[in-house]
Amino acid sequence: MIEQAAVAVRRAAPRTMGPEREVATRLLATLWTAGVVVGIDTEDWIRNAPELPGICLRMAAQLESEPDTDPPD
Repeated sequence: MIEQAAVAVRRAAPRTMGPEREVATRLLATLWTAGVVVGIDTEDWIRNAPELPGICLRMAAQLESEPDTDPPD
């Protein structure tokens, strides 16, 4: 499923690279996995919710732009 999510994210934003693409891919795969029910597969998600890769990319961009809040070692 992660490979299919990577393809969907790449198609939605071919110029996006690095951590942002990776986060978006993992978010999308997680959404698809959380919504798995008998008889529904990735192609159904792609067809019925084509906006999800774009939403995941926006979420990833926001996460990647937030300052690191981890305390220093």
